Amino acid sequence: APLGGLDLEGALELLWEALLESCPVEVCLSDSLASHLRRVGDSSHGARSGSLQQVRTEMVLDFLQPHSGAAASPGQAAAVEARLLRAAKAVIRKEQQAAEKARVAMAQLREADRMLCRHGAELREELHLCAQLSAQKRCWDCLKALWSSSSSSRHSAVSG
Repeated sequence: APLGGLDLEGALELLWEALLESCPVEVCLSDSLASHLRRVGDSSHGARSGSLQQVRTEMVLDFLQPHSGAAASPGQAAAVEARLLRAAKAVIRKEQQAAEKARVAMAQLREADRMLCRHGAELREELHLCAQLSAQKRCWDCLKALWSSSSSSRHSAVSG
């Protein structure tokens, strides 16, 4: 169910963009994602794309704290953050699997290319040999024709 007007995939996409385009800020491991994003948002005010960055950061923060106010509990924000983290891990795992498949496919393509080059070289050698044999056969046929014509003219000269 969408939280804060944004679904999990949308929040995850905005989070990636917010973190990728953010100015470098020091990360404190004890910080929550929300407090880190607030510092990222504060540091991006002077940046060229600061307003877009600020909007993205605020949308993710709204997603992380959908029930802000007196009734909001720290456990709710932590649960939403954990859900976002699980979704991010799942996306990363899928991307790693896709990268591994691409790596295997690239290795197979390189092997196929190597084999194709080797077969191409073998084919060139075979064609060269075929052309050589064809030329030799033509020469042999010409010599044979000349030999038989000179033999028959010798036979006619001897008989006549």
